[in-house]
Amino acid sequence: AAAVACSGDSVTPNLFFFIEPAASVIYTNSQTSGPSEIADGYYEGDLQGGYEAWKSAFEGAAGYMITFDEIEEFDSEVAYSGGAERRSGIVALRDVCNEDGRISVHITSRPA
Repeated sequence: AAAVACSGDSVTPNLFFFIEPAASVIYTNSQTSGPSEIADGYYEGDLQGGYEAWKSAFEGAAGYMITFDEIEEFDSEVAYSGGAERRSGIVALRDVCNEDGRISVHITSRPA
């Protein structure tokens, strides 16, 4: 995978959920595509830490269920459903940042 810049001005994504891992996530882009909301940004830390932070955030949030999760050498996914707005989606983490100590974050959220 090509390296990407994991930097930029912070934006507030329109994801319909308010789960944040305890660790630092900075969103730099938010867009709507049909019924889906998409957010991109970066996580301060390593892939394993990001995976565990998102997984525990969903596990600790009332009304959410993890439907799939995996971690590989350079990427991980945590898929979820639930919440007050009844959404589903996926948090995809990729170890592709130009900057050391950052992981790219790509989140989709759509009606469940």
